[in-house]
Amino acid sequence: MGRYVLGVLSGLLLPLAVALVVIFAGRAPVSALRPSPVPLDWALHTAYERTVARQAQGLEPPPGFPAPAQIQAGAGAFEQMCAACHTPPGRPPTVVSQGLDPPPPEAARLLQYRTAPQAFWVIGHGVRMSGMPAFGPTHTDAERWELVAFLSHIAGADAATYERLVAQAQAAGAGHGHEHGPHAH
Repeated sequence: MGRYVLGVLSGLLLPLAVALVVIFAGRAPVSALRPSPVPLDWALHTAYERTVARQAQGLEPPPGFPAPAQIQAGAGAFEQMCAACHTPPGRPPTVVSQGLDPPPPEAARLLQYRTAPQAFWVIGHGVRMSGMPAFGPTHTDAERWELVAFLSHIAGADAATYERLVAQAQAAGAGHGHEHGPHAH
């Protein structure tokens, strides 16, 4: 029995010891220029997907979602806040989007594998170590639902649809010209 317990403890402590040696020796794979080890990618992505799914349970879009006014406001906000990372249809990737690891999904694919409540949660809470900021502290629920409405509308859209929606939002003054906290956008 003692050998069994010792074997179990060794099996648990040895990986932890190796991880600590890698971390403190400065050998952790933190560069965005090299692919991450497959087990690390799997662990992080699985944790992300499961956490978002669990956290979004019980979230419901507001009545009338997605309304044309929400889509229009979301188009302006997306263009100003999100387009640099989440490449819009018909545009080339930006310098920012090309340098992020993991690479951010393109705009038209953001809701391909996610529900509207999950997108709302991600926009509000961000994703640690991915470059995705948390907009919950600086944006109201209504503003975040506008972004989700826009994303649901452009899922699979072409460049002309995206540009038309953004032009309409800008002509209407919709978007992100309001202040949040001590800074203005």
